[in-house]
Amino acid sequence: MSYPSGVYEVTISQNTNGVTMGTIEDQVTSQTFRDLVSGWRNNFDYVMYCLPNGVAGGIAYTYINCRLLVYNNEWCTYPSGQIYDLGHNIGLGHSGEGNGEYEDQSCMMGYSCSQDEDPVMCFKCEKLAASMLY
Repeated sequence: MSYPSGVYEVTISQNTNGVTMGTIEDQVTSQTFRDLVSGWRNNFDYVMYCLPNGVAGGIAYTYINCRLLVYNNEWCTYPSGQIYDLGHNIGLGHSGEGNGEYEDQSCMMGYSCSQDEDPVMCFKCEKLAASMLY
């Protein structure tokens, strides 16, 4: 089967307002399996879910050593958050461990900003991450 490249829009039947990100992630994944057939995710290096405004549960999350990134609303557009989560996808931990996971404002693996052109930061981490969900 030929898979789309770039952006693929998924429509689910549930109203997403106030529903948790994890619930919407599960529904989007199920609908995409129906739309593109099972195994579609293995054909991509990374898959980003951009959830609509009103979904509950934070700004973004990912899984360590995984291909999936999930963003709430405009956080899909912020490079700082994308690079941070891609770091986790390739096994990097937080740079601010010991001083607070998100307090290192000099590094992409410590702090994310809601800006589309900034900040300019290094890309380091204190250690490789253990398998975790944050």
